[in-house]
Amino acid sequence: MMEEFVAIDEEENKRYHKEIRSQILKSLHTEDDRLFIREEIEEVMRNMDSGKAPGKNGITSEILLTIYTIFPLFLTEVYNQCLIKAYFPKERKESIIVPIIKLGKENLEDVSKYCPISLINGGGKELEKLLINRIMAYMYANNFMNRNQFGFTPKRPAILKSLKDSKYPKKLYELSKSYFPNKLVNLRLAGFNIEEKLTRGCPRGSCCGPAFWNIQYN
Repeated sequence: MMEEFVAIDEEENKRYHKEIRSQILKSLHTEDDRLFIREEIEEVMRNMDSGKAPGKNGITSEILLTIYTIFPLFLTEVYNQCLIKAYFPKERKESIIVPIIKLGKENLEDVSKYCPISLINGGGKELEKLLINRIMAYMYANNFMNRNQFGFTPKRPAILKSLKDSKYPKKLYELSKSYFPNKLVNLRLAGFNIEEKLTRGCPRGSCCGPAFWNIQYN
C-alpha cells in the first residue's frame, strides 16, 4: 500500500513540474521596465567588495569600476543591451568553485567538511546585482513578498513561475530566464579541474541566489 502511495505522489509531482515548465515557456505580456541608468550602475559598481577574488576571467570589481569610470556610457550601453535583448551572456555565468573548509571540521575526512563558494566572472556579478535590485524593488513595491518569511530553496522553474505570477516587467523576466540555463562551474582541487553544468539553483556566492530563493520560498 505504501508503495502505491509513493508511486502516485511521484506521478503527481511529475505532472506538477511539467505544468510549471509549460507555463514559464509562454510569453509574458507585461510592460517593459525602464533601462538601467548611469547612477544605478555606478552605485552597484562602487558597492561591490573589492577584496573578493575574481572569477575565471580574472576581472575584479576594482578593474571593472576603473573601466566604468573611464567609459561610463559604453558599459551602461552593454548592460542595457543585455536587458533589451533579454540575454545574460554565457561567459558571465561561468564560475570557479572554491572548497572552503568549515570552521571546526578541519580534521574530518568526509567531503561535508567543505563549503563550496563560487567565484563568478567579472561583469556577471554586476549584471546579477542590477537584475536582482530591480526584481526586489518591484516585489516589495507591489507587496508580493511576505515580510515575515526568511529561507532558501532551489527549484529553478518554480522561481520563474513566482516571477511570472507577480506580473513582473517582461524584459526583466526574460533576462531572468536567460540567467539560469547553461551555467558552467569549475571545481579546482588538488591538481584536478572538473567542469560541469549547474542544472538547478544559483551558485553559492552569487548576488541573485539568496533573493531568488526567498522569492520562491515566499
